[in-house]
Amino acid sequence: MPAPTALPVPHPDLSICFGGGDYAESARMLLNFFIRHAGVQPHERVLDVGCGAGRAAWGLAQYLNAQGSYHGFDTFPPGVDWCRENLAPRLPNFEFRTVDVFSGVYNPGASTSAESFRFPYADASFDLVVLVSVFTHMLPADMAGYLAETARVLAPGGRMFATYYLMNDAVRTLLAQGRSNPHFTRRYGQFWVADPASKEDAVAYEETLVRAMLAREGLTPAKLVPGRWCGREGGENGQDMLVAVRPAGQ
Repeated sequence: MPAPTALPVPHPDLSICFGGGDYAESARMLLNFFIRHAGVQPHERVLDVGCGAGRAAWGLAQYLNAQGSYHGFDTFPPGVDWCRENLAPRLPNFEFRTVDVFSGVYNPGASTSAESFRFPYADASFDLVVLVSVFTHMLPADMAGYLAETARVLAPGGRMFATYYLMNDAVRTLLAQGRSNPHFTRRYGQFWVADPASKEDAVAYEETLVRAMLAREGLTPAKLVPGRWCGREGGENGQDMLVAVRPAGQ
């Protein structure tokens, strides 16, 4: 693999595809999270759902060996196009693709819903599936569809690494102090949105709902790393990080 410093980084004009900030530093941070929290190994097969402009890929390029592989897809073409032009030619075991799936934020013209979308990969074909800032932009039915597909493509013993805004009693105590970012203004049953006029801009979920949805798909929560978004001091990441496992016996 090329050294990460030899890989290009996208122009700031593409910041919508990688969340802004320092792209290379963010990529290294994600790799650190994948290693420490999800236990990714150099020989493993990684699927990046919502790959954007390849932050996860850029970091993993310094870590995966020739036996490992990376596949990423996104519904927003500009980031995928940049990855195809700038990363894929340098990384032979990395692949990027665009999928035409509805997103109120990134692809409102698509006819296929996230709820009904089938990931274009075989059953049990990945050791790690990462979803960074994906479920924070999805409503419940769509999240359920993506969780089902994540469980399907994970090999037994494989892990899911996903970021969330998770609500629980401790979080609600912090939110009462008014320091959250985003600020969730409207509740709909077991999820909240920051902007009722554009619900998918930022979505938070009751933690118990997420755990129940994972259980329905046979995924076992293994680790929860609370984030800073709710005004919590000292969190590793802005969003909460959740790791779940597909048990080896399944």
